[in-house]
Amino acid sequence: MFLVPAAVIALLTLKPAGVFRHMSQIVEGAVLASALLAFSPLVSWAVISVLGVQIIQITIGTGPVIWRGAGRSRVVLVRTLPLGLAVRSLPGLEHYRRDVRRSVATRFFVPAVLTVIPALVFPGYVTVTTLVAAYASIMGFAMTKSSSSGRRVFARILAPARPERDPELFDPAIAMSRHANYAVSFGDLETAQRLISEPGMQGKATSLGVAEAIHEIRGEHEAALAVLARYPERARTFATLEAVRLGLIAAEAGRADAVQAVADTEAALGALASLARTEMYASMMALYRVETGQAQDARAWVNQQLASAVTPLGIADCLCTRARIEAALGRTEHAGRILRRAQSIAPWYARVAAVRGRLGIAQMADSASGSDMSQITTQAGRPADPWTTPQA
Repeated sequence: MFLVPAAVIALLTLKPAGVFRHMSQIVEGAVLASALLAFSPLVSWAVISVLGVQIIQITIGTGPVIWRGAGRSRVVLVRTLPLGLAVRSLPGLEHYRRDVRRSVATRFFVPAVLTVIPALVFPGYVTVTTLVAAYASIMGFAMTKSSSSGRRVFARILAPARPERDPELFDPAIAMSRHANYAVSFGDLETAQRLISEPGMQGKATSLGVAEAIHEIRGEHEAALAVLARYPERARTFATLEAVRLGLIAAEAGRADAVQAVADTEAALGALASLARTEMYASMMALYRVETGQAQDARAWVNQQLASAVTPLGIADCLCTRARIEAALGRTEHAGRILRRAQSIAPWYARVAAVRGRLGIAQMADSASGSDMSQITTQAGRPADPWTTPQA
């Protein structure tokens, strides 16, 4: 629908009789618009950085992921062409509402600035073509839907939004919840704990999830299960999934009976079918298959988990399970290499040490401060992708 006004503007301005005489200018305008729009994501990145928002995730392009890298403060995903860039920011505690508006505004206004200003400098047909491209691009951004509220970005920017219809712009607790989730996933447990202790955050399902993750990271399985018991009824299925998964992890660490953990998993599988596509379900199934001696099937579940893991915590969890699979297949040396990678990514994750102890692998000498994943390289000197399934 948004292309119709663009076509009308073009037809009224171009005067069809003169279009072909100025075809070179039209082509020049199209090339200029394409180049400017291709650079607009980089300008968005620069604008957000100048505004003081810490960038922790950047997605370039669409389609299958061809490279991923990460550090303690950012995750970068490079995808196949065409180029495009999305930023997930980690704002300061005191700036939530303003920073949410900034992250929305850059996607909307930067393409306009990059196309409209140069268009005013060039000859007529270049200007018209560039403006039409800018209009289409801006409306394309505007018609995308917010993942949290389900409302279109266009309505959120150009029309008044009531808090009950679009809480993302009005409720700081939403941004705090995101910040807490990112913080715990990157091992910043102090920040995560501080955020979920803020007024208005206590007792929320998101805060309970962060609290449970903090206990899991520290290896406090009983405390994590106690938090899950406080989940509201609407989140009971997810709480059951996490409880079953934690039972398997506790059994892995020797703190629970493995036979009972397997029995609990089998009893809950039917009730958890609605979550079969989630990362946590894949993690649970991989652990379950390992415990029941089905290493090859466990590998398939780990690969499914790896496909959606985008944080140091998520990828370290995958690698721990993968190390157990390799050990079950008799590849202890390879399992040790996988655990070294997991420790370099998430040295604060207690499960790494638990798996190392279970497999009888010697203490690893990696720095406890953690490594920037973008600096981990292969023997050939190329960046190593921590999400790639390690090969034997």
